Amino acid sequence: MCGITGFFGAPSPHAASKVLAILQAQEHRGPDGAGLSAGSWATYGPTVSSLQRPGDAPQPCVLGHNWLAIMDPAPGSRQPMVRGQLQLVFNGEIYNYIELREELIAQGESFSTDGDTEVLLALWRRMGPDCLSKLRGMFAFALLDQHGELWLVRDPFGIKPLYWARKDDGIYFASEIRGFHASGLLPRRLRESAVICTASIGINKFGADDTLFEGIHELPPGALMRVNDNQRVEHYMKWPTLTSNLHGDEGIAALKAAFEESVSLHLRSRRRVASCLSGGLDSTNLVWAIQKQLGKADSDFRAYTTNSGGDEHSEFAIAQNLCRQAGVKHEVLDFDGPVPLADIVDMVIAYESPVHVIGPINQYLTLRQIAASGASVVIDGQGGDEMMSGYIWFVPLLLKAIEGLGIDSRPFRSRINERAAYLPSTQQLFESIFHNIPDWVAAFIGGPDFLGVPAAEIEAMPETEWYLRSTGELEQFRDKAIRRAELQTLLRLEDRLGMWFGLECRVPFLDVEFNRVAAQLHPALLVHDGYLKYPYRMIQPDLPTDVRFNTTKRGFWETHPDRYPWMAKLSRDLCLDSPTLRRAFPKLEAGLDQVPFDQRWRLVQIALLELCTTREDGVALVARLTRPQMLS
Repeated sequence: MCGITGFFGAPSPHAASKVLAILQAQEHRGPDGAGLSAGSWATYGPTVSSLQRPGDAPQPCVLGHNWLAIMDPAPGSRQPMVRGQLQLVFNGEIYNYIELREELIAQGESFSTDGDTEVLLALWRRMGPDCLSKLRGMFAFALLDQHGELWLVRDPFGIKPLYWARKDDGIYFASEIRGFHASGLLPRRLRESAVICTASIGINKFGADDTLFEGIHELPPGALMRVNDNQRVEHYMKWPTLTSNLHGDEGIAALKAAFEESVSLHLRSRRRVASCLSGGLDSTNLVWAIQKQLGKADSDFRAYTTNSGGDEHSEFAIAQNLCRQAGVKHEVLDFDGPVPLADIVDMVIAYESPVHVIGPINQYLTLRQIAASGASVVIDGQGGDEMMSGYIWFVPLLLKAIEGLGIDSRPFRSRINERAAYLPSTQQLFESIFHNIPDWVAAFIGGPDFLGVPAAEIEAMPETEWYLRSTGELEQFRDKAIRRAELQTLLRLEDRLGMWFGLECRVPFLDVEFNRVAAQLHPALLVHDGYLKYPYRMIQPDLPTDVRFNTTKRGFWETHPDRYPWMAKLSRDLCLDSPTLRRAFPKLEAGLDQVPFDQRWRLVQIALLELCTTREDGVALVARLTRPQMLS
């Protein structure tokens, strides 16, 4: 995992300096080195500041790379990687690169490195974009081919980020948004409609390629952009159709095999591996499987759990019990008491786009602790719910799918209600708002308007319609959750918060082969005996019973407003000075003190993101807003 950036267009004398500035802004993504190429010229060094500066000759293509060496730390794997007329900057991992490498060697290829980047280059040279169907991994890359065309590519699930912006001289791209602003390529301006939707109703993905910021676009998951005289975005990933042809023990066996293979591939690393363990079903399955595969061979593997402070519904005790039975070294992180404002500001700057609740602070603090321990790779359960249609708001569509196969769904509904982790009223609310835009808007804003913006206006915004629209069919809703809505937010957080501390975050549930098997599972198997995600409860029968059949889910993000006693003052200090918020919300000043905590938090994030591009910006802001003793 690394950071990439670059330029492609009309020969420009300014492109190299802009690309270097972007590299500097995202240097946290590459603690092991940096590289820059412009035409036939290339330079490499331990830091961005150590790189040589190219001459003043205008360049049609400049590529830059921040290096986090996981698979092959040898100097030959530095990037940009040049092989003949091909040049590549690559972010992520190709987990099946060993098998692909062996295939290529059998076909006459030779390699000078032991990593996955050179394998990707060799595959592209032979197959072009057709090679993408052979890759199992998470990736975003830019490749300059032998025809002088640039290709931008993103993995099927969108695990790794890739952003682009068009300027008069051509296309600039980067792994993070901040570089476009830090380099001076674009002014830091927020899109007003996106601001309204995220603050009022918690939307945090704004369109197929739209972002919170004006002029900056996101390459969609599973897409490639061919950049020559024009730009064309194509979706290369053919998403598997839900077939319902895997039942009972056959389905469990197929999923078990795919799960174990994915875990094995994701354990490939030259650096120390750790895992986040919430105590929920997905993360416990992973930690149990990892320990079985590692055995006693890797005494450095550790699982990290955040203690939620003794809540009676906490999964903390389950996590402790699992590690004890598995023989896994367990690091318990206690983050009780108020959260320092400095950490909150740093977190918001890190993840670059607002989140509907403040809970990711636990993820931020945990990943920071893992990085400090010396680990470089974190494996966790992101995507597990989406693969199994496992959220409670999937239930109406699962039951509809069961009925569509000629099966009476009423017994399934009855058992699901008995197993429910939520109060009936909460369950009904979730099942309603995720399938009805007016219900969603009403549930979030709780009145006819939000700070002067009418509910009807919010409902009609294109961001609202794009994020929430649904046909009422399970397949489309699952696809929405994976590629348009919830999962994309979670993956963005995973990437930014991990890379903020130089950590590579891996997600074995988001593997193309695992997804292919999951798409074949019969919907009745997904809710067997009333248990959501029933197959996950059966793929490892030796997993402790209290883990396998626990239905109480509080989650890794559980937190309480009491931990943020400075929020009311901060919101007034920041939000009322925000030109964007004042333009967007006519009643901001009159209504701010009455806004509930979560909405106030979203307003604060918007104001922070309007002001702060880099970590240095955040440090200066905190120093201005607070007394020194409040920062400890």
